[in-house]
Amino acid sequence: MVVDYKENERTLTINYEGDIDHHSCLDMAAISDNAIKKYVPKKLVFDFKNVNFMDSAGIGMVIRKVQAGDAFWW
Repeated sequence: MVVDYKENERTLTINYEGDIDHHSCLDMAAISDNAIKKYVPKKLVFDFKNVNFMDSAGIGMVIRKVQAGDAFWW
């Protein structure tokens, strides 16, 4: 599990890599929450292009982040 993020002009892009499952989603959510709190972005972009597998726990994490504000993923 690798999570990387970058901020540019109030847009925070969070890049996920590897598998997102019930073992890793809590750590990934914590890293994402910290980045969101740090930058307070106007737009939040989830980048899943390097994700190989995501189970229902990972999908739940994404839904919770989307419910917290505007998010776009590609």
